[in-house]
Amino acid sequence: MNRYLLFLAICAGLAGCGGNAISKPEVLADGENYMTEGIHAYANAEWSLARNAFHRALRLYQGIDQQEGVLLSYINLAEVSLAVHDYAESLRYLTLASKIAKYDSLEGYEPRINLLYALVALQQKQLTRAEHRLQQILPAFEEIIPVVIPDTLQLAAIASRTRLAFLEKEHEALWTRRYESALKKAANQNPDKKARLLRFQSRLLLRQGEEKKAELKMQQALSLYKKNLSRAGIAVTLLEIAQYHRSEQRLQKAREYLNRAKAVYEFLGNKEKIQLIADTLKQLEHQENGKNGVLQEVP
Repeated sequence: MNRYLLFLAICAGLAGCGGNAISKPEVLADGENYMTEGIHAYANAEWSLARNAFHRALRLYQGIDQQEGVLLSYINLAEVSLAVHDYAESLRYLTLASKIAKYDSLEGYEPRINLLYALVALQQKQLTRAEHRLQQILPAFEEIIPVVIPDTLQLAAIASRTRLAFLEKEHEALWTRRYESALKKAANQNPDKKARLLRFQSRLLLRQGEEKKAELKMQQALSLYKKNLSRAGIAVTLLEIAQYHRSEQRLQKAREYLNRAKAVYEFLGNKEKIQLIADTLKQLEHQENGKNGVLQEVP
């Protein structure tokens, strides 16, 4: 899956007085340390370490009834579950987070929760549900230009809506241009977001018969992901390049990129993509033996 979400830090101040004045800040500091530990583990695709750290933070925050900390722990646990494709677990944490976010002081977290709901729906190909959730986050547009400077969550929503357009095979060019415009307008020029745009553009170029330009865009995207050490981005781009070479009947090249993608997905523990690559390698073998295989598009 795309990583567009940023973990949010907890701003905790001193609270209480008397006998609890010393112990509360220490507990909050421990919770924040666990959160930071989880964030670093998540960034390195160390899912078990991330999950354990967020669970420890959750227990601490529950122990002092710090609802914002509990909410963030649920959201972060939902993100880890999504990363390992445990959709039921991700939805369970999002349901718990949604209940807490209804408190007046925590309403600001609802866009992030909606985005995660949309990503789960996209992964499960529940396109109508995904679109409904994204509509609650997306900024308004004047043709292709967002009427506001999009924040990080809105950029992620626009990217997900563009992905949805490709899955629906409808308005792909419009949403790709909107995403490009939003990136230019945004203050946060993240390499991963630029790489995602290049991948969208490469898909459009392939449909227009501009294969060489499309391959160049994919290679540029791969370079950006590598520069930012974004394993998920590296893996999916290697897979897309493999599929491109296969469509051009360069089967040896396709196999090379498939095996490179497989190595990254094995590190990530993505069993779905590992199986997809294994199936595709078998199809390549059939093609080389003169039989037809079915080309699958990377979701």
